[in-house]
Amino acid sequence: MKKVNTLRKISGILFGMCLALAGFAQTFSSSPNLFISSTLPNGISSDQINVPVNGTLGVNIFLTDVKININHTWDGDLEIQLIAPGGVPVASGVGILAGQHRIYLVENEGGSGDNFSNTNFRDNATTCIGSAGAPPYTGNFRAEGSNLENCNISLGAAFNGSSPNGNWTIQIDDEAGGDDGTLTFWSLNFAAPCNPPLSCPGNMTVDNSPGQCSAFVNFTIGGGCPIPPTVNPPSGSEFFPGTTTVNVTTGIESCSFTITVNDTEPPVITCPGDIVVTLGPGECSKIIDYNVTATDNCPFQGPGGSLATLAAANNFGNVGGQVLFDINNLTGGDITITELGMNISAATMVNIFIKSGTATGFQNNPAAWTFAGTADATTGPFAGGGFGNNTITPAPTSITIPPGLWGMVLNTPGAAQHYTNGTGANQFYTDGNISLALGFAQNAPWVGLFSPRVWNGYVTYETASVDPEPSQTQGLPSGSFFNIDPGFYTNCFEITDLQGLSSSCCFNVTVKEYPNPTLALACNDNVQISLDENCEALIGADMILEGGP
Repeated sequence: MKKVNTLRKISGILFGMCLALAGFAQTFSSSPNLFISSTLPNGISSDQINVPVNGTLGVNIFLTDVKININHTWDGDLEIQLIAPGGVPVASGVGILAGQHRIYLVENEGGSGDNFSNTNFRDNATTCIGSAGAPPYTGNFRAEGSNLENCNISLGAAFNGSSPNGNWTIQIDDEAGGDDGTLTFWSLNFAAPCNPPLSCPGNMTVDNSPGQCSAFVNFTIGGGCPIPPTVNPPSGSEFFPGTTTVNVTTGIESCSFTITVNDTEPPVITCPGDIVVTLGPGECSKIIDYNVTATDNCPFQGPGGSLATLAAANNFGNVGGQVLFDINNLTGGDITITELGMNISAATMVNIFIKSGTATGFQNNPAAWTFAGTADATTGPFAGGGFGNNTITPAPTSITIPPGLWGMVLNTPGAAQHYTNGTGANQFYTDGNISLALGFAQNAPWVGLFSPRVWNGYVTYETASVDPEPSQTQGLPSGSFFNIDPGFYTNCFEITDLQGLSSSCCFNVTVKEYPNPTLALACNDNVQISLDENCEALIGADMILEGGP
């Protein structure tokens, strides 16, 4: 049955005028109550929507959303394609390439689950329907694309460059018997380019917040109609020293910018007040102890290390997926992760999330996790697609992990991750300072779960120096003899943090001689001496004389 939307009566000229309005969007829909059954010829049902719009997709008009409602038991029987005017569907199970004016919305997903209820396909959805979610698939999903279950072709990649004008076809192939259903509704939503278009602010540089090793940064994204942009990390997030890339997309338009946080706060060094000592009778010097302390808003770093897992992948996930595992900081102080090794297919920034305690039980609960920062895995080399070649990509970062057990998520929006199936024996690693318990994988953030999966890579870290040691630049160290001559000492100390910022302090030590000595001498009139075994004794002046200092 062919369904023609009444909106096609709008003239192309009038519709074009409407599209020129900023943020204008138009939906074309059909409610065919189309019977779906494997008993139909070749098991195929189809319906059409006529779109009376001139223009070029991806240039002056965009396909933003495709929505379907299907009542059908055993969703896994269905292969659903969307075909633009001028395109032709592919035979069952045949792959699709970008630019062919056709796309698999769903290909045999959902198993024995039932129905598609308000299932909406859009390019900036976080979840790939081919690898995550479950019937009735309510909400926003990325279309499956080809037949690889990894949403490798977007709506834009499938249709941009073609004209939207004409009949759009939804084709449903029911590939197994015993379960019938109905296509009750489907729709196409088109939108004009935003006016103004999506825009990111320029690269930003900010100083750390006073007393903190980070800064909370707010920013404004311009444009982004009609689909609200996805911003990662979002405005108001905590950013740490270094440079973080913020990625913004609506699925139609994209932009990015960087936020650089400079640690401009020097360390604080504290010297004791001036010290004055008075010598006792007969003393020419005195041992003096003192304490100089230093603190900084960012951790001082001590010795570091690197702990590697595997580099022998036998499995891999989707672009945009993530791995989850536990990291246990055994040092008793903070550690700073300075680099991650990643077994990935291509260049990407790595979004890092952490939570106190184990990751187990929280894999599908994004509210439990805190965005900790990014690692830059854009330089390469890379392992490539499929199972890859086990190349490990260095990804510099700066993430602080406090003492104790923490869950960690590594999300790669621009690449697939390669990992190893867990066997029990290959899932735990330690060097005495940190330990890693691995792990899980997801083909889309916070949705679905594959377990056990062993993340391939390494963690390079530096331990925090809980009591940083200031360096002495002048004077005598604590515990030294301070003499009556010269009697006056200036002690100075300096501390330099990881950013090269320095602070110093000084204090004085004054040594005073014994006051008011008695200079008069008198002789003892009764001196008793004991002889040793040799009938000898050594007689000193202090045994005969009295008085003096």
